[in-house]
Order: sequence, then structure tokens, then C-alpha cells
Amino acid sequence: MKKEKAIIIRLTRADFDRLNALAHVTGLSREEYARRLFLGAPVKENPPADYGEILRELRCIGRNVDQILVKARSLGFIDNVLCQDVANSVFQMEKMFRKTFSK
Repeated sequence: MKKEKAIIIRLTRADFDRLNALAHVTGLSREEYARRLFLGAPVKENPPADYGEILRELRCIGRNVDQILVKARSLGFIDNVLCQDVANSVFQMEKMFRKTFSK
């Protein structure tokens, strides 16, 4: 739909800077950000740059855990080497989470 009407809003420098910062973390323009807020639409921050890598790593860990469970069921015990590999993956994942989400 074509946008035909405009509203002028005056802001202090601090308010303007805050609007810019909030819009920036969502990846939206100031105008689109304000429009969505006004319309009550959900506005979310963009995921971190490492988000895709984190998801891939979590999927890999999940597959490893599944392999351990399958082997444990079939053999009646758990392979310690495979468990250690999964534990190491979990520790690496924890480091990645701390680096990405501790802001």
C-alpha cells in the first residue's frame, strides 16, 4: 500500500539517538521501526552474527547424543570416547554462547 501521509515528530538529540540505536539492532529503518511500534506489530532484535553457527553446532551435538544413546541401547553400555567427544563439544558450545550472548 502506498504511504501518502506523513507525521512530523520532534525529538531531542538523546531521543533521536535512542530511536536510531533501537532501529539499528532490529535491522529496520527508523521509519519502519516506528511504524511497527505504532501499529503494535512485534519488533525483535536481529539474531547475533554467530546464530547460524550456534544452531549448526547444537544440531551436531544432538546427533552425537543420539548416536551415544543408540549405541548404549544396543551394546548395554556407553562408549567413553564418544561421551568425551560430546562433552568437549558442549564445552566449546558454552564458550561460544558466553562470547556471543554476554554483552
